[in-house]
Amino acid sequence: MEFILRVQEHTSEEKHLQHKLSFSGIEYSEEISNIPRKLFITADADLNGFTCLNAISNHYGWNTDQLREDCDQINLEKNYKVIFEVMPALVLIPKPTEDVDIKNSREYYFTETIKFLNWYNADSVHLTQFSFLDKFSAKDVGVLLKILLNPLTVKNFNKIYWEIDSRYLSEMIQTYRVVANEMFRLNLPDPKVVHAKRFKFVYDNESKLDNCDVGRFVVDE
Repeated sequence: MEFILRVQEHTSEEKHLQHKLSFSGIEYSEEISNIPRKLFITADADLNGFTCLNAISNHYGWNTDQLREDCDQINLEKNYKVIFEVMPALVLIPKPTEDVDIKNSREYYFTETIKFLNWYNADSVHLTQFSFLDKFSAKDVGVLLKILLNPLTVKNFNKIYWEIDSRYLSEMIQTYRVVANEMFRLNLPDPKVVHAKRFKFVYDNESKLDNCDVGRFVVDE
């Protein structure tokens, strides 16, 4: 299994307003992309505002009406759901709450998701829950890394892409080192780091509305 940190840099506007807009899909090989139901992406079931799930949905052009019904059901029933009607297949978990019940924790849902993906023999999974953060919690990340880096837990994956907010890349790598090499003594090198597409706002005459500047959000090439 290859563990890959996929770094997402955000615009100053996104960081200032706490609005998540930047997202690009992983470019898988043609061989893998043509295998149905082998690629998965995970996200919190939250479409309220400028959330990661909204950014993902906008990128792939998914039907948000149906997705909103799914989110409402998931958050009400407190259970994860796998949606195969989209590509890549989407694993939604309930959005985080203040509930201290272990069965309402991200750790619990994460474990259940990994168990399912192992059973389903998934090839690759793209984890997006940490792609846009207001702060980094080494404790929370460490708990999830202990699941992913445990050789007895993850058996079938080819690649795991962990999307991380660029502001916390160094903290992420340090937490990975602690779990992989101090806790499990796996003697692993640092994970491979790749960079997602960057975006920017463009303000010009084409983006004016009633004489007001309206930024167009485009890929920063």
